Amino acid sequence: RMCLVIDPSLVDAHCNLGNLHKAQGRLDAARKCYLEAIRLKPEFAIAWSNLAGIFKEEGQLATAVAYYREAARLCPVFADVYSNLGSAMQEQGDLAEAKQCYATAISLRPDLAVAHGNLGACLLQSGE
Repeated sequence: RMCLVIDPSLVDAHCNLGNLHKAQGRLDAARKCYLEAIRLKPEFAIAWSNLAGIFKEEGQLATAVAYYREAARLCPVFADVYSNLGSAMQEQGDLAEAKQCYATAISLRPDLAVAHGNLGACLLQSGE
């Protein structure tokens, strides 16, 4: 918070404070921080992805997917966002899209263990 008192335009500080709020279960406060980061720097993909995570946690999957897609558009090499998008798509029942997202995440970052695990679970769910 002190960083933001000194310089309220620090996008990373808004995002980090949002992460702290989210970890403490204060989703509304986290959402406000991420939205402020996006207002200050609309191309900041991490804030879009983090905000998508809140929507996903709240069960607002369509909104989460839209925000994950925007994060991926803004930063097409952001492997974690593809993994998270895949998870949201899998929860919506779109297993084909989920598999593609996991594969993209793995191609961008082969050591992303969560994407490998999610892809395996998705393949199992689809009977492959």
